[in-house]
Amino acid sequence: MKHIHTVFISFFALILLIFVARLAALQFDLEKTEQLRAESNFTKETQVIQALRGNICDRNGNVLVTTSYAYDIVFDYNHMPDDFVEFNRSILAVINALSETHNNEYRVDDLFIFVGNYPNYSYSPDATTEGTPTYRALNKILKELHMEGVSAQELTEYFVKRWKYNKLDENGDPVYTDEEIDKLIRVRYDMIRMQFSSVTPYVIASGVDIEFVSYIKEQSIPGVADRISVHRTYMYPGYASHILGRVGPITAETWDYYKALGYGINDTVGIDGCEAEFEHYLRGKDGVRTITRNANGEIIKEEVTVEPIAGKDVWLTIDIDTQVAAEDALKQYMADFNKDKGASVAVDPNTGEILAIASYPTYDITTFSENYNDLLNNESLPLLNRATGAVYAPGSTFKVAVALAGLQEGAISTSSTAYCAHGYVKHGMHIKCENHNNYYTSNLNVIEALTFSCNAFFIDTGYDHLDIDTMKKYCEGLGLGQATGIELPEKLGQIACPDNSSNWTDYEEASSYIGQSIHQYTPLQVTSYISTVANGGTRYATHLLHSVRAFSGNIIFEQQSEVLSTVNITSSVLGTIKTGMKNMVDNSGTATYNMYRRYGITETVCGKSGTAQVGGSQNCWFTAFAPMNNPKIVVTSIIEDGSSGASVSVIDAAVIAAYLNPKE
Repeated sequence: MKHIHTVFISFFALILLIFVARLAALQFDLEKTEQLRAESNFTKETQVIQALRGNICDRNGNVLVTTSYAYDIVFDYNHMPDDFVEFNRSILAVINALSETHNNEYRVDDLFIFVGNYPNYSYSPDATTEGTPTYRALNKILKELHMEGVSAQELTEYFVKRWKYNKLDENGDPVYTDEEIDKLIRVRYDMIRMQFSSVTPYVIASGVDIEFVSYIKEQSIPGVADRISVHRTYMYPGYASHILGRVGPITAETWDYYKALGYGINDTVGIDGCEAEFEHYLRGKDGVRTITRNANGEIIKEEVTVEPIAGKDVWLTIDIDTQVAAEDALKQYMADFNKDKGASVAVDPNTGEILAIASYPTYDITTFSENYNDLLNNESLPLLNRATGAVYAPGSTFKVAVALAGLQEGAISTSSTAYCAHGYVKHGMHIKCENHNNYYTSNLNVIEALTFSCNAFFIDTGYDHLDIDTMKKYCEGLGLGQATGIELPEKLGQIACPDNSSNWTDYEEASSYIGQSIHQYTPLQVTSYISTVANGGTRYATHLLHSVRAFSGNIIFEQQSEVLSTVNITSSVLGTIKTGMKNMVDNSGTATYNMYRRYGITETVCGKSGTAQVGGSQNCWFTAFAPMNNPKIVVTSIIEDGSSGASVSVIDAAVIAAYLNPKE
């Protein structure tokens, strides 16, 4: 009996244990179900964490351009109202907030297809000019809408109907004013062009401060969010603009290219200058932030799931103090002589490193957007980099090449002379020479001819003792009419020779030996050519890239000098040319020795002036290098419609002084 009782108790305990276990399991399942139910109401979204773009520095590590964090105001497609009226209200609310605070302007599409104001739109000239970015953007959109060939009015009416801009209120009055519709169309069109979608937010305001972000948050505008973004900061505003270049959004025309490289549609890229050329170094790798929201849309968790990687720093060959000196000297010359166009270039003749590139007039990158239309329509073309993108006849600066070819080929010697009868008077030609006083009694040798820049001597050397094919060969070897190697776009110009002329005459050939005729070269090409002479015959590729460095400062890549060509120059020939150029800078020449001494330059300077006749005006050059026997810098400056070649030497003097005698 006792045994049966024990078995019963044990059985009961087992049943109880099983019940408790089942109850616990049921409770666990219920809790798990609740957890899963709760988790099913969670939503996760990802945000891009923009990586810092690399710095741009000068050759000494001085930061020229850096990146700072700011805020963008964006429309989030996933949280935008479905109702068109509410959607439009969100857009107008942001635009009005920007206007009220005077913090920033809303995004303006540089490729907007209309001119005028609603409802009197017409297509912009660019929108109807085949091949322009605006034309391509418009036609891409029209194709997507199946509306090819529609008029501006028809497209406007389509936008108005599609986005309910013609809606009336309960009193039968228009909901939107014409001014509001104009703003809405501009933003909506830009949204289409920028492919606004669930994966691509639309940036309506960029680079706003935290105060404006707080102001926007207080408004609780549906679909509007803020995000941290990176923006470029320029440490020397107004300087080196043509070199540094700009950054901006990816356009519809370039989207396919950048998409293939892994960019997002709202990414910032280099548009021109070094920002564009060295994009692959400067660009960082974006990170990812994951945001978890509950059923009420409240953020319950944020975490960085992919850390951003900063871009690499690009060090340029530019010396910022020399660059500033070049730009300031150009500006001062323009003020002193009432001129408005010119350029100055400085190069290390032993490496091809570009020390300064200055073009006048210039512009300020920091105010480019707001001044864009004025800059674009300015007759002086401030956006043109005249140092690399404009070509000029070299004038008497070309005589150095003629002297070199004549001496090196044995066509003349140091004892050879030519008679100047107020110019070159031979073969039925009379080409004037007005650069020295002993017009009718002058028998000049090559050193004197360089010193006094005698036209007769160099025409005699070239036309009577050389030939045009030989001269062309020397031009090519010296880099005239050739690509210099610079990483930025450049014009090539042309050498004066029968191959480049449909009307080559004896007069054209004769005038070519004094830098006239159809010679066309950039200031950078002339600087490269004189550098080749100064260093004894090695033409280095000119370049802006010095090195690439990691965020830690470690050198990843260092640019090596590249030899493009060589010209045989004997030491005696080189000495003769340098002597003639030195004498020109001294008191006995057409430039002034004292100019360089006033700038504190104690080294011996070699130089050559040039004046090229252009219609009823003249373009004035001066090219110089120093020191004479160990050149460290070559500078070439040009002034369009200048006063004289000798007057331009003041620019060269300022640049040479800044580089050879740097401030502590």
